[in-house]
Amino acid sequence: MAEAEDWALRALNADAGSAATFGALGLVRLHQGDLRASVRAFKEALARDPRYAEASAYLGRFLIESGHLDEGIRRLELALKIEPNIQHAWWNLARSYALVPQWEKCQHVLEQALAVTGNEVSANLIGARVALWRGDRAGAGSIAERIAAVAPPGSFTRGLIEPLRSFARGERVMQTVDDLLAAAGVVPSPSYQVFWLQVATEFYAASGRVEASLAALEDLTALPFIDVGWLDHCPAFADIRGAGRFGQVRAVVASRAVSLWK
Repeated sequence: MAEAEDWALRALNADAGSAATFGALGLVRLHQGDLRASVRAFKEALARDPRYAEASAYLGRFLIESGHLDEGIRRLELALKIEPNIQHAWWNLARSYALVPQWEKCQHVLEQALAVTGNEVSANLIGARVALWRGDRAGAGSIAERIAAVAPPGSFTRGLIEPLRSFARGERVMQTVDDLLAAAGVVPSPSYQVFWLQVATEFYAASGRVEASLAALEDLTALPFIDVGWLDHCPAFADIRGAGRFGQVRAVVASRAVSLWK
């Protein structure tokens, strides 16, 4: 990541007017966990080229995470009209429709995404999370076996197989976040830590582990986490949203989400 940052900064110095260079810098800042700097860079990219779809897609994601779901969805859809091959835009759009929740639209987007990108790995990942959100144990079991059958060795989605199987059997999911990271085989950068803590929280909440889900949410506040849209809308959190600890986490995250755009 340091090498990528060095490249982006050198490119910026060489060509301060390039939308693509600001887009690259925004991506570096995102993976470093500096979300405000990432937003600034993507906004600079769009200021230089309003049709720069990659920047529009990332800003759409940030809008959704900071609670502006309708505006974020519109921006993701615009990005995909300009450039249909932006994979992360498809997956964020499907996830957003599941949050609303509009299950049929989510499924339609997943089918479109798979047809356009051919990326079954990401389709299985989103499908697994949607199954948890809906409390669909049979669907979770089917996705677990699909991942086991098609995900190549080393694919990070293989980390979902055993917890999905546990959920499908009606058991409590007991894997720790470290277990998930190890099974996924990923280097725990800030962005990956946030992602896997979110997934762990969903597994715990969906399988009835209230204390574990609240503790995982509290751990998220120590990381560059601003996804108040997920906190407010994830269907798996229906039984924990009224807890005082949940409210405390939400207050911290909502404050960060507001400051993201300042």
